[in-house]
Amino acid sequence: MLIILTAILPIFALIGAGCLFGRWRRVGPAGIAMLNDFTVWLALPALLFRVLAEGDWAELNRPSFVLVFSAGLAIIFVAGLLLPPPKGAETPLVDRSLVALTASYPNAGFIGIPLAQGLLGPIGLAAAVIGSILTVSVQFALSLLLVEIGLARGGSLRESAGKVIRALSRNPLVVSPIAGGLWAATGQPLPEMIARFVDLLAAAASPCALVTIGAFLMLPRQTGGGEPTPLLVPTLLLKLVAQPVAMAAGFFWLLPALGVVLPPQWGIAAVLLGALPTGTGPFMLAELYGRDAALASRVILLSTILSVVSLMGLAVLLVPR
Repeated sequence: MLIILTAILPIFALIGAGCLFGRWRRVGPAGIAMLNDFTVWLALPALLFRVLAEGDWAELNRPSFVLVFSAGLAIIFVAGLLLPPPKGAETPLVDRSLVALTASYPNAGFIGIPLAQGLLGPIGLAAAVIGSILTVSVQFALSLLLVEIGLARGGSLRESAGKVIRALSRNPLVVSPIAGGLWAATGQPLPEMIARFVDLLAAAASPCALVTIGAFLMLPRQTGGGEPTPLLVPTLLLKLVAQPVAMAAGFFWLLPALGVVLPPQWGIAAVLLGALPTGTGPFMLAELYGRDAALASRVILLSTILSVVSLMGLAVLLVPR
């Protein structure tokens, strides 16, 4: 329980610090946009590059885990897409994609890695790293793709596809993990000066993103902190209930039915990762594209609070003593 609290409470404390910062310094929409741009264009790309460039690829080669964990992400993402779009949405695909990402995007990097490693050791660490790559790189990139498709209205299919490809090719959240994977393929360590530079930027990703969320929550209601949306409860239920259930079904029912055997720690890690609160990605993406980020910010805050209890319960039930 101390490990869980140690992993989660600092996250909530950083959001609270952002709330105080936003209230005391009266940070407006322009200031929040600047903080978000720093995270999206510098800090988070550095984190993605580092994870893929320095990862232990032999330990990460777990196709069964990747398949079932990806399926758990995809099931909840599709369920989120099926929710009705926010009222008055002019580009339904864009808004549905952001809702779906909010419902299915576990905080695998900032909370999952220390939590899984502390509870399950090396297997937990490997599972959390795989989960981080799948969520922060693959799932985020697919959400970006859907958002760009939704924004590329008008013109021929060829023109729309060209717009999407150009937008993705300029997006650092897509380019940086590709660059990290290409560097890892060389088998060479990063030069010390570059590694230090990347580490400093990557270390800023989590605190800056969480403080930005807290400051956003302090905005006046007319600038983004509107009344709670009807999508709040369904989104929370998909994230905190449906996703860990989907992970458990995949690892403890589907894989045994297919004759695939993995150490139980992998399944436990997947359930814990699925039960994590929503990460900061949906909020950053909504801010980046100028969409209403109220739903994402509230789901991040409430799921972080609620997951303190749910993760404790799952850890007591599942983790071997």
